[in-house]
Amino acid sequence: MIDQNRSYEQESVERALTCANCGQKLHVLEVHVCEHCCAELMSDPNSSMHEEEDDG
Repeated sequence: MIDQNRSYEQESVERALTCANCGQKLHVLEVHVCEHCCAELMSDPNSSMHEEEDDG
């Protein structure tokens, strides 16, 4: 039983240390996504973060 818990913990740590977008290992100062993915997501390539203009 202890081995299963340890394995689960190791897998959890590995998942926490990888980019949620591309799976690359994160740098110490990076959280959730790597620098490259962060820059790509912040550039909003699909324009999904722009508010719609009201013509009213």
